[in-house]
Amino acid sequence: PAQYVFLFYSLNDPSKVNHVKITWYAADVESLTRDSIINFSEKTVTTPEVMLRVRFQETWRVGKYRIEFYLNGVFDESVEFEVKK
Repeated sequence: PAQYVFLFYSLNDPSKVNHVKITWYAADVESLTRDSIINFSEKTVTTPEVMLRVRFQETWRVGKYRIEFYLNGVFDESVEFEVKK
């Protein structure tokens, strides 16, 4: 069955229209190329609270993943997480 990973984040300046780009990487996952892009999304947001989800048809593979956030074309933050058995 498909599995989801949910991402919730808040913008510090919700009064403006913000362009958000989020790239998901397989940082260190068996049978995937290290640091390969597994998902990519871009959107314009006008609210301070945002929720995104990534779904794969197969289960998430065990390993380390990274999410990179860009706000208005500028790198903002990187977050890592790990999927375990």
